[in-house]
Amino acid sequence: MSALADQLQKCTVRINILVQTDITKNYIAIGSGFFVAPQRIVTCAHVVNFGAQLAEKHGNRGFQLSVEWGDKQYLANILQVTDETYPDIALLESKILGHPCVFANPERERRDPLVFFGFPSVRDESKMKYTDRGEEYLATLGGRANSGETFSIDNTPVLHGTSGSAILNERTGAVCGIVMQSKSPRPEFGAGGRAIPIEEVWQRFEGLHKENREFHQINLVWVNYKEKSQYTRFLLPAPFEWITIPQGLVTLKLIKRRRQIQKQITVPSFQISKYPITNAQYQVFLDDPNGYSNNRWWESSSDLRTWKAQHPNSILPEFEESELPRTNISWYECLAFCQWLSHKTGDNVSLPKEAQWQRSAQGNSNSAYPWGESWIKNLCNHYDPPHADQLTPVDNYPDGASIYGVFDLSGNAWEWCSDRFENGKLERVLRGGSFRERMVKHFRTDFRRGFDPSQRGASAGFRIVKVG
Repeated sequence: MSALADQLQKCTVRINILVQTDITKNYIAIGSGFFVAPQRIVTCAHVVNFGAQLAEKHGNRGFQLSVEWGDKQYLANILQVTDETYPDIALLESKILGHPCVFANPERERRDPLVFFGFPSVRDESKMKYTDRGEEYLATLGGRANSGETFSIDNTPVLHGTSGSAILNERTGAVCGIVMQSKSPRPEFGAGGRAIPIEEVWQRFEGLHKENREFHQINLVWVNYKEKSQYTRFLLPAPFEWITIPQGLVTLKLIKRRRQIQKQITVPSFQISKYPITNAQYQVFLDDPNGYSNNRWWESSSDLRTWKAQHPNSILPEFEESELPRTNISWYECLAFCQWLSHKTGDNVSLPKEAQWQRSAQGNSNSAYPWGESWIKNLCNHYDPPHADQLTPVDNYPDGASIYGVFDLSGNAWEWCSDRFENGKLERVLRGGSFRERMVKHFRTDFRRGFDPSQRGASAGFRIVKVG
């Protein structure tokens, strides 16, 4: 399987239709579909309509629609169904987190190499059962390819169960159509079939084209969707954005054997979250059945395992509004969140090293504050009566952002970094100051303090970075 076809496979779901025919027997039908936007799946209308037809045939007992992605099944809802005759497409919704989406582009030429991936259900006479494994198929274009018409697929049998498969044009790296059905009443013996141009999806389902493009940030090389897209922002609620920080130097004021030293470090390019992680974003981790409660994210060290055994449940932050930074959170909980998010997205997500944090705040200027050399009290959230002692939304101080556009690097909430405060000591580094601090030095870009990683600081939160 080519690299592009491998990406297609990751975006493909199996459609499962379960119809109860009587008290003891069920009828199961399958089809294929694919993610075209976050939590949006395109398949064929006749695939989902088949369930309704069977349910009516068997006394209107109803049918259940689910999608299988990876090794799990999820319930699905039908959002919209077109006329089964033409263009024979349906739009489904399924509350799945962390999935990739196809990159769609209608461009195609007669000799383009095409691939589609689906789940055939073929009668195996020797074993007298159905097989329903995913298969990759090669095809070539035939017939007409004008918008508003079907185009034909040559040289490939289109089997039951592959209806709704995405057709990948390997020349452009994009999905150009959807398998609709076979020409033959016995597709397992026939060759070829009909497909629907992807532009029909855009015309019939308003807004999907824009969502698809936003997902890939107008990235015309689909295989690189994770490299150039803002993928994580579809998993975590707004506001979320990655900011790229170019390679450069920082000078850290470190503690070594209880003495302060200065050390200049070259920091390779990386990406950092524009804002601290919010209550709403952390809640996704808490609500995911495979999130906070899954021991997998607490197994990377004995310290992490021990802390989780002693603290089986999270605690509420002092301030619970959705766009406030998440506080009352230990260093260990931040680490588990990063491991969970890495697994969900396929990215290398972690807490920032303090050199990365400082590089995001200073750039090349070595400035005292993210906005410049002088303290300006109105550019961050700090203890300043009568508005003291409360957090503010993470996007509340745009004028206090760093040269790269990173918000809240001074004030609001202290931010955990991955480093130890002093070699050989337990404490981890906090940066940035908080809404409860009065001393101006706490908001400097080079100020650092240590804190016990097992403690949940009422004014301590975090942001994340990714590398590679």
